[in-house]
Amino acid sequence: MTIEFRPAEAEESNRLTSIVQETSGGLVDYILTGVIPFTKPHLILHSQVVTEDSLYSYRNMVVCEEEGEIIGLILAYPWNQQVASDMTRRYLSKEKYQVVEELLNSAEENSLFINTFWVSEKYRGDGLADVLMDVAAEWARKEGLTRLSLHVWKGNERAVRFYTRHGFVQTRTFSFPDHKLLPYKTGKLQMCKELA
Repeated sequence: MTIEFRPAEAEESNRLTSIVQETSGGLVDYILTGVIPFTKPHLILHSQVVTEDSLYSYRNMVVCEEEGEIIGLILAYPWNQQVASDMTRRYLSKEKYQVVEELLNSAEENSLFINTFWVSEKYRGDGLADVLMDVAAEWARKEGLTRLSLHVWKGNERAVRFYTRHGFVQTRTFSFPDHKLLPYKTGKLQMCKELA
């Protein structure tokens, strides 16, 4: 068995979209539900994954693969690219846009912002996430960045412990409206790590 880290490919867009949506903890569904009438959030997100200049583009993703199966994924981009798209401004309700705007305007300067960090359930606890975090750090260095930053649901205690163990510290908190599509009722943390 060989594990390979490589750039994501457009042909994988359906799987990539599912991973990003699943990992968002309901945020994708909350933000995109109702944006385009009769269109599911998955399809809207998919349109962004296949769009090369989108923040959610497959071009901003690195996957970890074993025998043709994606077992890990990082979706990340430099902090200064984290801005609301024209589509976001145009189509989101005022309430949802305020949530998105606060998240987007919070990027830690000079960091690689990790939008999505995912490891397949069957590989969790085996050290793959540690290696994937090293991949993110190397990616940041190649971009000339000195930090990693991310958002994590405060109630996702396992993830918070993992990031803390990797040297991330909390720099900000975000509250969210109570909504049936958001399973975590605890808000989000922004965390940042200085790279050596």
